Amino acid sequence: MMAGRIREVLATKVSFISLITGIGIFASLLTSIGYLGGYFWIFDLCSHFRPQYALVIVFSAILLALLKRYWTATIISIFIIPNLFEIIPLYLQPSVPEADGNPILRLMFANVHTANKNYVALISAVKKEAPDILILEEVDQEWMRNLEELAKEFEYKISFPQSDNFGIALFSRISPENCEIKMWGEFKLPYVEAVFGIRGKTVKFWAVHALPPVNGEYSRTRNMELAYFSKVLKDENGIRILAGDLNITPWSLHFKKFLKESGMRNSMKGFGIQPTWPTINPLMLIPIDHCLISPDVSVSGRRVGDVIGSDHRPLIIDLLF
Repeated sequence: MMAGRIREVLATKVSFISLITGIGIFASLLTSIGYLGGYFWIFDLCSHFRPQYALVIVFSAILLALLKRYWTATIISIFIIPNLFEIIPLYLQPSVPEADGNPILRLMFANVHTANKNYVALISAVKKEAPDILILEEVDQEWMRNLEELAKEFEYKISFPQSDNFGIALFSRISPENCEIKMWGEFKLPYVEAVFGIRGKTVKFWAVHALPPVNGEYSRTRNMELAYFSKVLKDENGIRILAGDLNITPWSLHFKKFLKESGMRNSMKGFGIQPTWPTINPLMLIPIDHCLISPDVSVSGRRVGDVIGSDHRPLIIDLLF
């Protein structure tokens, strides 16, 4: 009986070790596959969860070390390095300039989620943050009707409501010199292109909502859209700002290519990961909502806003020119 009990305990321990080893190896494998995103759209999806991979690998390595599987723990631990290589720069690179200065522009972006009916939560968040420019995505006619009172607080408004999760709206306390709703690509995706005069400076602004990479076609279209805007941004001079739900994280090869080709900077740098989606699953939260800035713009503050009933949380960014 005693021998049978010992075998049972040993079998349980071996099964537990195998489980932890398998989890660690799987996270390590996904870490590597994420770097192959330029070859296949599913590989690119694997690049978006680097914080989660790092935590799983650390957890697995610690447990394996405690179970005296030192060699396995060491091998798995190696794969923490590429994940940290992607994550740490977002915390280390400062966005605040050396010179003192008050924020010139507060920008608030929110993907409200068309099916979300919690209009009060969004209105409350906007009043709390008091942005100079507010961008809303996934607005339909019902959303715009429920925001009529809020719109009165802004000097200027332009909107293109749709029921297909790609409606868009811009509210501004600053009257633009020019502002248009334009369409991109065969899917006729609306975006805002605007020019503002702020304290004697010309500020060119874009609000964009890219397709989600739920399949190969959508993924390719999103990448084509990023390529289009990278050329637009590169060809422009002066202060440039692009904000929106780009359905991509900073760790994707396609996002890195977008930044390199456009010459823009990620406003997230110096402020950490700041994940915004999906609010329904905190364990899988990733940063897919972005504010990109030209080199002559600095960020004095950047944070994720309160929950507004959407599957996204809003972004609030304070900018210095």
